Amino acid sequence: MIDLIIDKDWLPDSGLSMLLWSAKDKDKRSEYFKDVDAAKARSKELSAEGRDVYFGLGLGPDGQADHHKRFKVSDVKAITALWLDADYGLHDSGKKYPETSDDALALIRQIFLQPSLIVDSGGGFHVYWLLKEPWEFSDDDDKKSAQRLVSAWQNMIQSIWRKAGFTIDSTKDLARVLRVPGTMNYKYGKEVQVFSKSEYKYDPSDFEQFINTADEAQIDTVEIPQINVDMPLTIEEVAVYNRKFLVLMDEDPEFRKTFYKRRKNLTDDSLSGYDASLARRAVDAGFSDNEIVHLLISFRILHGGLEKVKRNDYLQNTIRFARESAGKKEQTVDTSHNITRLNLEIDRFQSQIANGEINDIDEAHDILAMLKRELLDTASSKFAVDLLEVKKYPFDPDPEFEIITDRGPIYLGKIENVLDFKLFKRKIAGVVGVVIPPVQAKEWDKFAQAILHATVEVGSMPIGATDAGSAREWVGNYFSMHKKPAAGVHESVTRGSYHMKRDGTFVIPKDKFMEWLRLNNIKDADRLIYRKMKRAGFEMLRSSYSPDKGQSYLSYQGFKISEQQRKTCLRYTRRGEDNVDGEADREGGKGIRPEQRDGDELHESGGGGAGVSGDEHTTKHDRHAPRALLPDAGLPDDCGDEDEGL
Repeated sequence: MIDLIIDKDWLPDSGLSMLLWSAKDKDKRSEYFKDVDAAKARSKELSAEGRDVYFGLGLGPDGQADHHKRFKVSDVKAITALWLDADYGLHDSGKKYPETSDDALALIRQIFLQPSLIVDSGGGFHVYWLLKEPWEFSDDDDKKSAQRLVSAWQNMIQSIWRKAGFTIDSTKDLARVLRVPGTMNYKYGKEVQVFSKSEYKYDPSDFEQFINTADEAQIDTVEIPQINVDMPLTIEEVAVYNRKFLVLMDEDPEFRKTFYKRRKNLTDDSLSGYDASLARRAVDAGFSDNEIVHLLISFRILHGGLEKVKRNDYLQNTIRFARESAGKKEQTVDTSHNITRLNLEIDRFQSQIANGEINDIDEAHDILAMLKRELLDTASSKFAVDLLEVKKYPFDPDPEFEIITDRGPIYLGKIENVLDFKLFKRKIAGVVGVVIPPVQAKEWDKFAQAILHATVEVGSMPIGATDAGSAREWVGNYFSMHKKPAAGVHESVTRGSYHMKRDGTFVIPKDKFMEWLRLNNIKDADRLIYRKMKRAGFEMLRSSYSPDKGQSYLSYQGFKISEQQRKTCLRYTRRGEDNVDGEADREGGKGIRPEQRDGDELHESGGGGAGVSGDEHTTKHDRHAPRALLPDAGLPDDCGDEDEGL
């Protein structure tokens, strides 16, 4: 019965098409139609095959070829209705939905405009307000207007559910898909069918008169990021607030103890726990949302952590939970249960994003960020500090972690300091001077997972933050300072500049390079320097040379650098500002005099000998035959790191 929602006479001439999206296990398929009757027939065929079938509320351009992708928001060119997805009776979701279909219908009847169509989806109701004419977007501004209208309409409806103590899912994106009436909902084994319909149809302007007149003010109208601590209340409103506050302080001893942070029976004794308790009591006392915000700001001014209550999402969640608990006796918070629920919800949401089950990726990431924020707020009750952010530094080879708290940053270091409770406890105590209460190992796994779920990877870091980065920075600085290669191996080894091989690679003498590092205040032990050079991909070779013909051969060690590695290191050091390619032509293979080249490649371990001619020695006549490259020859004695395999 898609023709009740999408005008079958209008669609063929619109230049647009509608989407059918079906799923069975992991097999997902998109099909596009310009004929609504054909789409209806196809939806029944797909349902008969055991597939759950959905249609796109947003119409998109013709010519879609990819049958594994759905319309994105950027593809949507028109809508024919406003909509709502109202679930009921779901007990395993961690959210509070209406218990029965009658409870959900009672809330739907409170919406100010009569629905055109209500569809029983098998697990809830899909509600439609049909437009008199399809809203075809003339430009991006027109589409933004439609998105604002859909979002504001659902915000108003969410306030109705919230006042009743229930949750309703957000389905605001224009590329939303809902189940096709007349097909099967295989999740619940029920048919999706029309529950009721009316003749009402609307213009977009019909909705606007109700959007800003909901009985309950929208929490997200409070502009927190720029907040002054004397706001969000006007001077007149502050006077009203003060009267309410003084009465509550006088008549409710528990409120007074909470405000002064003297509660002894509060399970969650973090600042977030106190915020939640204050908000619950303020809701019961008839405080408005803005008055609750003012209360929480006043509390944080007294006890610290003011930055947290300048976050819009934190205030939204705190007040929403308080209103959901309105009139109920304050109970201890089952932090462990909430952590488990949020971990599972984030896992499920990330899986849906990865599998392409969510259309609006931007909105999906916003929701995911909100869940992570809620996860940190919940976990804070166990950590004796308020967690504001978890950072992950993708160091090579082991990432490291840092948590930002209301008492300052705490650098955790490697992953074991997150996974091991004792190590984590030691880090917290060392910085903030507070000992976290004991947590059993199995219980701690949930909190460690919460930290990892809430992690934000830091994309940029200093060049030398990793072992390989440090080595590349050294080599880049070395080549920047040593503009020209040595005339030969002897000059390279004695004076410290690099020399060049016939194959175009460079060799930096090890001893002189180590001296140069010390002169440049690099205090790393020799073994660490070898390790870092190895991790950057620089080979160490052992070789021998003769200062002059007829003289005995001397051995030396050096780091072998390819032309590409040299360019990379210069870019590391100079951040790509120099013309590295041009410099390579001037100082590299093309500009090197023959006497500056290394004529003894065959004496180098791994030298290969291809193309060697003239007076150069060969392994046939030279007792200094090639030796194996490290690690076969082992590291120098002072390295002490044979197991690294350099």
